[in-house]
Amino acid sequence: MPETSQTPADSNSSATSPNTAPATQTTPQTTSSPATTPEASSPPAATAEGATTTTASILNEDAPKTPEGAPEKYTDWKLPDGMEFADGQREAVEKLFKDINISQSNGQRLLDYYHENLNKANSSLVDFYTKKQDEWREQIKNDPTLGPRVNEIKQNFSRALDATVSPEIASAFKEAMDYTGAGNHPAFVKVMDAWAKMLTEGRHVGGGAPSPAGQRQTGTRPSAAQAMYPTLPSSG
Repeated sequence: MPETSQTPADSNSSATSPNTAPATQTTPQTTSSPATTPEASSPPAATAEGATTTTASILNEDAPKTPEGAPEKYTDWKLPDGMEFADGQREAVEKLFKDINISQSNGQRLLDYYHENLNKANSSLVDFYTKKQDEWREQIKNDPTLGPRVNEIKQNFSRALDATVSPEIASAFKEAMDYTGAGNHPAFVKVMDAWAKMLTEGRHVGGGAPSPAGQRQTGTRPSAAQAMYPTLPSSG
């Protein structure tokens, strides 16, 4: 018999059963990159002169500026009401600002800061002085040896002061005590009280030798007129 040749479909390696579904072949998907489009950009801004402002120029505008330095000559400074530079003080301040290259505006800021904190410091000193004076007055008031005698001490002190110095010195001394507040210190008041007592209180007056007239014998004593007028001729 003549040989029957097999077709590729009859081949064992490739033949499939009529009931067998053909094998599904997975075809790898090729991901295509999207088409690259130019980035959207905002339209260039126009300057006042009509020129196009580029991104580089905008960035340059945001770049830090060179600090302003000291001017050739400083103008007038603004000081708080009632304050002014002392003799030579303005020149010294401006020389310092020049040496460290301080601009007019930054120099004004420094002066404002200085005066603001100076006022705070002065207020603190005034508050401290006032509180200390009140504290001393309260101590005198509660002192058993001073409190009940405050008015007496003042009177004795004034008399002693007037008896020892001129009115001008006495007035200046009282002014100094009021200005410094020392006159309110309990220790100062005690010292002044002791000093005033020594000068104003009465002291023992010692007797001297007997009067010569009292040593005469009876009958030889001078008459009342002779005792009152020892220069009379009859008193001899």
